[in-house]
Amino acid sequence: FVAIVLYLFAVLILQGVEHYARTPNELSDSLYEYYGSVGRTLTCLFMAITGGREWEALVEPLKGVSPFYTGLFILYIAFAFVFLTNILTAVFVERSSQIAKADSDLALLEEYD
Repeated sequence: FVAIVLYLFAVLILQGVEHYARTPNELSDSLYEYYGSVGRTLTCLFMAITGGREWEALVEPLKGVSPFYTGLFILYIAFAFVFLTNILTAVFVERSSQIAKADSDLALLEEYD
């Protein structure tokens, strides 16, 4: 699921960059470096959510393309942050539940002895 969402956002952003590149505007080096292909865009988006690069530096080249793509990038960051936070919370809650159940079972065994 995460890979599909990552790919979807990468393709949407790359479409905007490609459309921008077809106009007479000059393509900045950072725009090409981060968003020059699907692979580069995927890498850029992955780095943004894993701490590989500051996402503010990664969104800066998109500001010249369109406010829509800047917003799309920020939406991706927000989605990924909430998704990852929910996954981590679920892991901790599940582990805590397992520990509590084991502790409860141990207390019952001691009570019967």
